[in-house]
Amino acid sequence: MKLSAKPVLKHFPGLLDRINYIDQLVKMLRLFKRAENPWKVPTTSRDTYDADDDSEQQDYYGPGRTLCRDGKRNVWATHREARLRYLAPIFAEIDARLQTQPTVAVREIGCGNCINLVELKERYGNKIDLHGTDISTGRIRTAKGYFGDRLESAEIWIESITEPTPSDQHNQYDLVFSMHCLEQIPYAVVQAVQGIWERTRGAAIMVEPVWEFGRPAQKLKLVRNDFVRTLLPTVRYLGYTVVKAEPLGFESSQKNQTSLIILKKD
Repeated sequence: MKLSAKPVLKHFPGLLDRINYIDQLVKMLRLFKRAENPWKVPTTSRDTYDADDDSEQQDYYGPGRTLCRDGKRNVWATHREARLRYLAPIFAEIDARLQTQPTVAVREIGCGNCINLVELKERYGNKIDLHGTDISTGRIRTAKGYFGDRLESAEIWIESITEPTPSDQHNQYDLVFSMHCLEQIPYAVVQAVQGIWERTRGAAIMVEPVWEFGRPAQKLKLVRNDFVRTLLPTVRYLGYTVVKAEPLGFESSQKNQTSLIILKKD
């Protein structure tokens, strides 16, 4: 689908879904013609993100808009407007905890471009103790170079959520969250969910694709991109307390499904 068709298709979400389905189907069929294996291994995302520049940050603060899905409607939104909708359940959890405690310890898994960390720090200041980890040295370096002092008080380091949880990180944070991070590790989703659960003493929030809530085109994309397709069954298999599991209601991508899973320990 050409970009020029999007203004018209905004008014026909069902038709856009069908076009996206055909687009994903054609792209998936092309996989069978590829000589190289398309499925992810532990180094796939790291190598891809290490080569990133600061285009994500520039898009985020630029005037450009993206065609999003808000309920059953298609709407245009800036990248920042869309991100803030994704961050809304994170804000709600922090706000609730600040009613009963002076500060909240927060950690993002897969902080990558660090946009979420900047938004959180600028919203809450010293009311949150902010931490972020990612597997990509290059992406963290780029984010620190772009944001400079805006990330100065956040503790950020390189670490994989698929590795065993260090003993000093067990029950260390009031809130641990991920946002379109776990989708990248289909080979270790059990270890990743365990790692998030072990690190929180309060809540865990995952803003991620969930197969069960996807439209047909989105399910094809999960398969074609080798994104995680077993997140919700994995959470249930591990026996964790699920407070909420539902579509987010707002998606910044028409093709990549976004849902909300909230787990609670306290």
